Amino acid sequence: MLSEGYSVAETASRTFLSPHTVVTHRRKMMAKAECQTIGQMLKYAREHNLI
Repeated sequence: MLSEGYSVAETASRTFLSPHTVVTHRRKMMAKAECQTIGQMLKYAREHNLI
């Protein structure tokens, strides 16, 4: 949903998760991909055919 431009609040609402949970998942994904920004994470995901 991040790649489609949804905010944390919109993502939380659509997935029935708390905003804190969405932020935590995003933070863990960024750490695993060794990314510092959302843009870097999206680039990584595209390069590895994850989105």
